Amino acid sequence: MDSMPIYAIRVKGRLDPRRAAWFDNLEIQPAPNGETLLYGPLVDQAALFGILVRIRDLGLKLVAVNTVEPFDA
Repeated sequence: MDSMPIYAIRVKGRLDPRRAAWFDNLEIQPAPNGETLLYGPLVDQAALFGILVRIRDLGLKLVAVNTVEPFDA
C-alpha cells in the first residue's frame, strides 16, 4: 500500500496554529515573511481540494502547493 502524499502549502497571511482541525490537522507554521506553511499528509486529492477551498473561503492568497518527500527520522 502506498503512503499518503505529504503536502507543503504556502499562503499569504497568518493562520492560528490552533486552527489545524480546519485543515485536516495539517501542521500550521507561521513564517517570518508574513506567510503560513501548512504541512502534512493528505489522504487523497479530494482532501487537498477541500483544503484549497477552505483557503479560498478564508480569503487567503495561495502562494504554492507542493508534494514533498517525508523527512527521515
